[in-house]
Amino acid sequence: MKKGMIEAFAGAYEEMMDPFSGDFLAEHNVSADDCFAMSSLIATLLRSYVAMPSQQRAAMLLRGIGPSAGLSAEDIENGIAHASLGPATDNLVAELRRIRTGQ
Repeated sequence: MKKGMIEAFAGAYEEMMDPFSGDFLAEHNVSADDCFAMSSLIATLLRSYVAMPSQQRAAMLLRGIGPSAGLSAEDIENGIAHASLGPATDNLVAELRRIRTGQ
């Protein structure tokens, strides 16, 4: 699966669009084989997400949403590295805000 196609699918989901719609598939030249591969990748990611510990799940979510919130990769990784992970997501978000604002 090519990175560009994965990013296109992710972008569609972020925009609340169906990347398996005929219009999207035609616009991005997605083949049936690509659809099967993407479905398999999504299933693997969802199963992995459910199976991973909550701390890793929170880190994964922040790596996914941080850039759209204006955070650099460095800010995100610093936040993950320094968060105490009590309630994992709340602490990570607070740490990222602290790093971003310099407070």
